[in-house]
Amino acid sequence: MSSTSPTGVARKLQRSGQGPPRQAGKAIVPARQSQESIVTSARAGDHLAIHRFLLDVFHGPSTSEFTAQLENPAYEPADRLIVKNRKQIIGHVRLQQQLMHFGNQVVPITNLTELAIAPEYRQRAIGSALLEAAEAQLVSEGSLLGTLETNLPRFYQKHGWTVARRPSFSTADARNILSCMRANQPEESRISVDNPFENPTLKSYNIRLWRHVEQEALVRLFNENTVHSYGPLERTEDYWRWLFSRRGYDRIYVAIDGPDKIQLNGSLKSIVGYAVIRQGQIMEIMTSPGHDEAAYQIVNRVCTDVIEQEDRPIRIDAPSGHPLHTFMQSAGGQYHHAGENNGIQAMVKLFDSLTVLKKLREEINRRALQANLSRPFELGLEIQGQWYQILFTPRSVKLVPGKSGRSHLRCENSVLTQLLMGYLDVQQAVDNGQLHASTRIAVETAQAIFPRLPLWRPPLDDSPA
Repeated sequence: MSSTSPTGVARKLQRSGQGPPRQAGKAIVPARQSQESIVTSARAGDHLAIHRFLLDVFHGPSTSEFTAQLENPAYEPADRLIVKNRKQIIGHVRLQQQLMHFGNQVVPITNLTELAIAPEYRQRAIGSALLEAAEAQLVSEGSLLGTLETNLPRFYQKHGWTVARRPSFSTADARNILSCMRANQPEESRISVDNPFENPTLKSYNIRLWRHVEQEALVRLFNENTVHSYGPLERTEDYWRWLFSRRGYDRIYVAIDGPDKIQLNGSLKSIVGYAVIRQGQIMEIMTSPGHDEAAYQIVNRVCTDVIEQEDRPIRIDAPSGHPLHTFMQSAGGQYHHAGENNGIQAMVKLFDSLTVLKKLREEINRRALQANLSRPFELGLEIQGQWYQILFTPRSVKLVPGKSGRSHLRCENSVLTQLLMGYLDVQQAVDNGQLHASTRIAVETAQAIFPRLPLWRPPLDDSPA
């Protein structure tokens, strides 16, 4: 497991001299400022007033959740930016430094949350001042990407933010799921109503509640499933412990390949799957390679327990393309992958497109090889008013500043962000006039090296106490 924690990004930059240390209480001057919009970083002594302010505006977070935020190993008081009128807090935003998996790269990002303005002080550019100050701070601390979730996307779009992540979850009735599982079994394997999923032709796993001493197994399974994924956060050992102590879940189930009882002698590898549950929602489900059936048996256990206790629909969060989504649809459920979830949209802002593109060179080269693109070849790309050529040599990919070349792409920064993050459908963007391509070869090359990606992360990281 990597030793770099989310705050480790900022601290590493500070130690190397690449970023200034954060100072609590220091004024951060945004581009637009008035007497009522002077932004400062918070101090530990501001926490009580901040919590009261957030309760007034959002009716949350709860006391337990706010305490958990302060106990996050990555947290520092200066992660909160505030605006005061005399001694009264009238504006607030919180920054969460994180590391995000993006293919074979781990990218430093910052999540913005709890941007709030006192009702009587709205329409005075305080929100814009807070957002600009937050952006300046996250850039100075080395983050390449900002993320947030909001029900007011137009406000952030004015500041250059764009939608670049879709929800990916399925819902279905628990009873229908159980019926579908039973119907899909061979007739001769149906043993009884009490045990409808004991199928002698399939591998049977022991499904039970997780025990704290089995943390190592959950960490291993998570790493196996996310090492080359797009969107999940990198979790350090300290962060895992904090997630467990935060208790943003009701139950955790594990699937064991073998006897129920596990000896504490390093045999935790027999745990081949787990699922984190909260109020009928499977927020995170992971299995070892070759043990896909364990996921369905965990779902079976969850449905059985839900029917006995609450009898509510089941929701499963998983990346797009996960086979559980297809199964949930076969059980009469729905797969949700539109741009918003209950009116909430996930937005991002890329602050250094050139650095991100450089980080992606190895992956772009791999994609080009898979697509059998002829070489040598170059594709021009306009980045913040400057032309760069993605040069495909016989063995590698280079990024060369200079002319656009015959085959090139041009688009706005928000569209470029969607292109690099794998949100954009290249042909559709060309048809809609969002992406301007000089040649058909430019379009085909862009489709190969900038495919749509399953950018998604488990809800457990954001599930409150």
